[in-house]
Amino acid sequence: MSQVVLHNFFRSSTSIRVRTALHLKGIAYEYRAVSLRKAEHHGEPYLRLNPEGLVPALEMDGRVLSQSMAIMEYLEEVRPQPPLLPPDPAGRARVRALAYAVACDIHPLNNLRVLNALRADFGADQAAIAAWFGKWVAASFGPLEQRLAREPETGRFCHGDAPTLADICLSAQVLNNTRFAVDMAPYPPSAASTSAAWPWRPSRNPPRPPSPTRNRRRQPAAGTGPTAEGVCAQRITACRATTCSSSSKPRPGASAASTWPSRNTGGRAPERSGGGPRKGPGMTAGRKWPI
Repeated sequence: MSQVVLHNFFRSSTSIRVRTALHLKGIAYEYRAVSLRKAEHHGEPYLRLNPEGLVPALEMDGRVLSQSMAIMEYLEEVRPQPPLLPPDPAGRARVRALAYAVACDIHPLNNLRVLNALRADFGADQAAIAAWFGKWVAASFGPLEQRLAREPETGRFCHGDAPTLADICLSAQVLNNTRFAVDMAPYPPSAASTSAAWPWRPSRNPPRPPSPTRNRRRQPAAGTGPTAEGVCAQRITACRATTCSSSSKPRPGASAASTWPSRNTGGRAPERSGGGPRKGPGMTAGRKWPI
């Protein structure tokens, strides 16, 4: 089997989708950073790989795959277990519709190049950008919440009791929403419950392994925590719990010391742009910590 290499940006929601799918499928891969902030996706080396100049791009099975939804569909075809689509045609259509509500209705209007065009061509300030972002989130999240609440196919996840493409797209979008301070109360998960459900934050470096003495979370006093979560929040929480609960066995030939940054770097691994592969959590199948 040929080597699997993912070219992506750490906080790109489309990159997060593919990293999640690879993790759920148990597919080991090499992480290649492409910095959107440095416009490396417009550089000649990356354009030779992916003429679209978009992330992510996945090198797998001797070919280069682009577009996150197409990549995940390919993974579903060639690595069908565990499935990210239900077995019946009606179920697959429903999951795709829920996923496309995010991937086709929200993301194209709120991706980086559109936001940059609003700034450059129309003089939009950060407040205007945030308002634009929230407008299109609300346009799709309202109907999505209604569907998840009333349709009988909704289970622990968006469709049944296992994560699907819909859960992957939804959870990645929620991460983007937090960056732009979108009010999730109308959907109606609280900011606190959404934040607590996700075990890591988008950052330049990958998360470090769990430690009993580091990053302890303050637990709310009895009766002060969220009393209700929206349907979207429940599916997201379930998806995250499953994504982060796989076996912690490392890949053959790898050790924790060789995978994680050493203390002499302050616990951080510098992002390599256009250079060699970077190893880290979620880049190897079977890790218990997240993508």
